[in-house]
Amino acid sequence: MKFYIRFGFLFPVFLFCLTSCEKEQIKLPIEEHPVFFQYQYINHAWGFVHNGILVDSLGKFHYFSMPENWTFPDNDGIISKEALLNNLVIADSIGHTISPYNLHRSVNLINEVDNDSFSKLECHAFDGGGFTVSCFQWNEINGQYEEILLNLSGNCNQRNLDPDAFILTKLLIEEMN
Repeated sequence: MKFYIRFGFLFPVFLFCLTSCEKEQIKLPIEEHPVFFQYQYINHAWGFVHNGILVDSLGKFHYFSMPENWTFPDNDGIISKEALLNNLVIADSIGHTISPYNLHRSVNLINEVDNDSFSKLECHAFDGGGFTVSCFQWNEINGQYEEILLNLSGNCNQRNLDPDAFILTKLLIEEMN
């Protein structure tokens, strides 16, 4: 009888705790955005090299190497949704996926990253190319994406000084390993 009394009291408490715990909601509707992140290597020494990985809205990795008809963001880092979709179609899925937990955390940080404070650009090589980690931030006003640099390494090194950019870079690089 004591068991039923305890259970009768604890069960509603358990249900209350279960239903009152709020899960953090993803701030962006994932299905509306084709690509969230990009790892990219470009080298112009001894010929042109361009390869990397796009991370789509499901966290899937899509590899590209020397793609034809690739669309780069303009000089202001702006790129259309159609261009991102085209780039995604050109790339090949490689079967690797970001863990759902890290995808959720990463996507929620995209709009928190500022694109206005960077470390000093330090250049120390001439033909090593550049490896960038970036995210694509949706701009409601112009209906396009802005590529936000998170980290640059290679010939020159530079990082976005926003604390959320550092967290994103760390999460994404961990997912590459």
